Amino acid sequence: MSPWREKALLLEHPTIYRLLESRFANTERLECGDGWYDIIAELSGKLEAEARRVRDDLTVIQVKEKLGALRIYCRGAVTEAVRDWVASAECHSMRTCEFCGSPGTLRKGAGRMRTLCAPCAVAVGYLCD
Repeated sequence: MSPWREKALLLEHPTIYRLLESRFANTERLECGDGWYDIIAELSGKLEAEARRVRDDLTVIQVKEKLGALRIYCRGAVTEAVRDWVASAECHSMRTCEFCGSPGTLRKGAGRMRTLCAPCAVAVGYLCD
């Protein structure tokens, strides 16, 4: 994710992202494209409110793209509601272009799978149906 978008999310939701670290040196902490920003922002708002309600015992430990979908891993007070919110965000990502946020579908290319709209898929060399 773009550094400025990542920074905005981390500053707006300090409770849930306080333990989030980059997995690799000099890389982003939110390991996905900007197209999923709105999905992550909406989920982050819900998680931040829940974390404050349970007195900081809920944190996000990883946010990434995997097999064309958003994956978000939490630790702490992970209730059924939290699991449902995360699952909903992950499902939404599978219909949203990871790069631009337009409606997208799963595409294959370069040994990877990503959820992309047709224009973004063509731009980065992924197969379009």
